[in-house]
Amino acid sequence: MNTMRAVVWEGPQRLRLAMLPRPALREPDDALLRVSHASTCGTDLHIYRGAVPGFEPGTVIGHEFVGEVAAVGPAVKLLRPGQRAACADFVACGACAPCAAGRHAQCGERRLFGFSGLQPRLDGGLAEYVRVPRADVALTPLADGADPRFGLLSGDALPTALGALQRLV
Repeated sequence: MNTMRAVVWEGPQRLRLAMLPRPALREPDDALLRVSHASTCGTDLHIYRGAVPGFEPGTVIGHEFVGEVAAVGPAVKLLRPGQRAACADFVACGACAPCAAGRHAQCGERRLFGFSGLQPRLDGGLAEYVRVPRADVALTPLADGADPRFGLLSGDALPTALGALQRLV
């Protein structure tokens, strides 16, 4: 089956469960993730309300998700099909000075999953499958036996909380 279900934004306060083509690998460093767990974030609520300028109708929302690697491109080194992985809420290049210093959020090529309008569209994780560009940067393998719900927290909720606490110190 080459289709999947996904939650797409159709306009302010209008979401739709849609049947869409399953994403495919486009670049050598892409992975295809079959989503097992996903969550809604405050950012999704801003999108839902229509508070993001230029947000494109039809964008698959959601940037907190975990799943099983379904396929990898030939340049992916850290992941293999069948492996479970948590996804960061955004993708970064992994090679620039901020990325090398561990500050991926400051990467000039940073893109948030489930977002469009203020950045080039990158469909998100409220779907059965997600194409993950720069998979070795965006995906973190889950340990065998690890509860995927804890991996789900690592994409946005825990890093946001940690960053807030570090700014208080």
